Amino acid sequence: MKAGEVRLMSMLAGADQQFVIPLYQRRYSWKDKQRWQLWRDILRAAAAPDSRPHFTGPVVQTKPDTEMGEGQLRSSRLIDGQQRVTTVILLLEMLAKHLKSKPLDAQKLGYTEDDVRNKYLFNPAQTGNDLYKLTLSHSDQATLKHVLSGTEKPAMVAEEVIRGAEFFRERFAEPGVDVAAVWRGLNRLEVVRITLTEGIDDLGSIFESLNSTGKALTQADLVRNNVLMGLTESEQRDLSQDFWQKLERRFAQVEEDAFDRFLRDFLTLRTRSLPNEGDVYAVFKEYRQGQPKDQHIRVLAADLERLSRAYVFMLNPELSESVVETPLAKSSEIKQALLDLAGLRVRVVAPFVLELLEDRGRGFLKSDAELIAALRVVESFLVRRAVTGERSSPLNRLFATLGRDLRKENDYVRSLEEALVRFQDGNHDGFPSDEAFLQQLQVVPLYKKAVCKALLMSLERSRNTEEKFGGVLTIEHILPQNSNLSAPWRKALGEDDWREIQTRLVHTLGNLTLTAYNSELGDRSFEDKKTLPIKAGDTEESAQPKGYKFSRLVLTHELCDKSEWNATEIEARGQRLAKAALTLFPFPKFEAAEMAQLRKEGRERDKTPTVERHLESSSVTLKQLFKTVQDQLLGFGVEMDVSITQVPLKEYVAYKAGTNFCDVQPLPAHNTLKCWLHLPPEKLAEHDPTGLGRDVSGNGRPSSGKVEVVVGESTDLEAFGALVRQALEHQLARQSTSASAGTSQAVEGEIGGENIQAYIAALTMERQQAIAALEQALIGLDARLVPSPTRYYVGYGPRPMLMSGSVREGAYRLTLNPVAPDELPADLKAGWTEGSGEVMTFTVHAAQDAQAALPLIGAVLAQRDQGQRYFEPEVRKLRQLIRQEVPVLGPELRVEEHSGLDRIFLGDQDFARVWYNRGDLSVAVRRAYSEFQDLQGFGRQNEGGALSGWMPDNFIVKLTSAGQAPQLLAVLRQACKAARA
Repeated sequence: MKAGEVRLMSMLAGADQQFVIPLYQRRYSWKDKQRWQLWRDILRAAAAPDSRPHFTGPVVQTKPDTEMGEGQLRSSRLIDGQQRVTTVILLLEMLAKHLKSKPLDAQKLGYTEDDVRNKYLFNPAQTGNDLYKLTLSHSDQATLKHVLSGTEKPAMVAEEVIRGAEFFRERFAEPGVDVAAVWRGLNRLEVVRITLTEGIDDLGSIFESLNSTGKALTQADLVRNNVLMGLTESEQRDLSQDFWQKLERRFAQVEEDAFDRFLRDFLTLRTRSLPNEGDVYAVFKEYRQGQPKDQHIRVLAADLERLSRAYVFMLNPELSESVVETPLAKSSEIKQALLDLAGLRVRVVAPFVLELLEDRGRGFLKSDAELIAALRVVESFLVRRAVTGERSSPLNRLFATLGRDLRKENDYVRSLEEALVRFQDGNHDGFPSDEAFLQQLQVVPLYKKAVCKALLMSLERSRNTEEKFGGVLTIEHILPQNSNLSAPWRKALGEDDWREIQTRLVHTLGNLTLTAYNSELGDRSFEDKKTLPIKAGDTEESAQPKGYKFSRLVLTHELCDKSEWNATEIEARGQRLAKAALTLFPFPKFEAAEMAQLRKEGRERDKTPTVERHLESSSVTLKQLFKTVQDQLLGFGVEMDVSITQVPLKEYVAYKAGTNFCDVQPLPAHNTLKCWLHLPPEKLAEHDPTGLGRDVSGNGRPSSGKVEVVVGESTDLEAFGALVRQALEHQLARQSTSASAGTSQAVEGEIGGENIQAYIAALTMERQQAIAALEQALIGLDARLVPSPTRYYVGYGPRPMLMSGSVREGAYRLTLNPVAPDELPADLKAGWTEGSGEVMTFTVHAAQDAQAALPLIGAVLAQRDQGQRYFEPEVRKLRQLIRQEVPVLGPELRVEEHSGLDRIFLGDQDFARVWYNRGDLSVAVRRAYSEFQDLQGFGRQNEGGALSGWMPDNFIVKLTSAGQAPQLLAVLRQACKAARA
């Protein structure tokens, strides 16, 4: 590997050279946002004094395949930087066109159209594809040729290549554009060119670690690289044409993140475990490694391509058969069943629906009718759970593993019904009964549930089979939801009871219908809503009556038969529609004895816990962390010559040496392990120098261990291991004491071994003097930094301990945990090394080293004294984005900042709240979840108690990545707009 700085234009100017974008790279995908950034960078570089270069990032390429020679083409593959290079090529093409149309600009610049083309875009001495200095991957190259050479426009156009050229054509067409400045800025763009040698440098690992500054690699980008990397060029070309290009064209027809979601659901189906969104690539690599070693990658690529047809059809059943390439698209009934499922907005069902579609193709589901029946059973299950308010979290595991429980060779649909009826959600039945569904459907505030519109549409379709449901239908409250009801409505409900009736019934099924004229109907009286005519100002297209009596929807039109609308009418209609819904979303038919047996099996199933079940929904990172801790705990058995057993229990995994010494509970939601140690809390002061453990003896917990330690990626596992060893030693000593009181002291002595003082005494005299100088300097800095020796460490500072010292490789090493690392000036970190989890270490070799360590220690101590808390990097980025971007949404918005909680105010109203935790943050917005549009699974309805002063069922979401900030801001923007309306 070689690296060096080079001007980008000089890199492009080399004669007879070609940069090739490998097939495993993504297509050109920069948008105007990234193109604007590059344009501004160019103008900024042009304006800089002294011709200083403007750094724009790295360009990673392979070593050219031939040496410099007369007429020989040197070809090099671009591993990173292709988005930037492609964009500059498009800019140069538009500059060349501009110079042709503006001879005066060309004369001032001293460059003609041909000069630009022949030096930067083409290899004039070459022909065919070798003519181009840049060749793109997939269908992008045909579009680039069209832009550069005017060749015929391809059938499959690369839209961003076309848009990129158009973007720069627009820039050069702007009045007053300074072409000389653009040229000057272009020539000041600088990159770090990294040249790799194939066969020596690991291109795959390097690709995985690279992210473009403009647009981050997606999980699909990384998977494509994994599939294609390592193949010969001809194999890459064949596999790409046969499979991968078909995948990308297919997913271009649906929403942007669908490819990533497909890969996640594909892996869920094949592994029976749902990977976390950020772990898709890691899980894919594991899955590929588990395939037969003699199996060619084409088999896996073919499996992906085949399943993608069903997946895209599932996402958009209205796409043509030629796009999705599945015969299932011929059935209008299958399309409608999939549309109805999609309307429920329950994404976790996707892996199982994909499995159903695949099983129809395999012949397990023997007819389209069986497939439709299976889809309708799943729909009934989901609708009933949504209406009765059941949790969605258990469905991840259910739909990931459901296929294992089915008798696919025989009675497929019946076995599906049995499996869903057997399903238990906690301690109650997971498939709500007719009684529960009917009762809840009449009283629950259905409007606030995501299932509301889908349920109303199904009710309408069941009675109106001919209607095509064109236009945009929305949910209409017959009795308005405006708390300031008009006089006619108060009179209709009763002057004394109208408020109570409205609160109780306004969002229930009996008061809801569908209309295309929600805003026109508004808060009008019932009589006006029934007969609303054409209104003044309507256009020719919209000039039609809006009232209920003119509606083609049966649910809405039948309302005009009512002379009044009050509690009695609402409740009667709700009861009637609820009974109709029982038929539309039926419970499977079983005899009483069969039902009782299925419920019993469900309650008894999975009572035998396993480690695998504890880790079922865990990320790859958490599974690896658990394995590390597991090996550490079991390893004590070999090290100490004692028998240690692992016993999975319902709430945790116990580790025993005769009796429990450590209990471990994976927490997938937090990506951590909660561990309870069977150690007296009073021993923490002596044996816990890093402050890992806390006394939970007075708290409720599933384990009887009195010391709790939360282990995450950044936890010092050596310190944790030392604490666990103390718990193990304590339990062994207790057992020995119980067996023979006279030998207890001997047991303690045998287990004791060397301690930190012995390790320090074994150091050279110079190193011991350095430690003494350090400890004297620490006390001079702050009297609280007195040394507190333990068996394994020397602790410094009040609890939680600020810093620890230990002997490593013949020297004394300090370990410091900053609270807010981003706020610490770089000069304070001189001499310190940053390790994993943002832990800082400093090695003390000599007495003079002590003073170099003090500035950072003092700064971290000050952070502690100010009450600051540690948040992981992504949480800190999110906090900064929220505090910067929220006020931009409107002048009336402000953020009231606190350490662990921010309040967002809209005027004087407490509009949203943000709670910051170590590894995530939660945001609650003061509007009902059901009011938001296009959430695409982002966030959920608050199913807990209402926040103080807020209505229940508000929107709430947990964030772990700064990449989720745009979605959050979109939610806040919607909420602001609604609040202002």
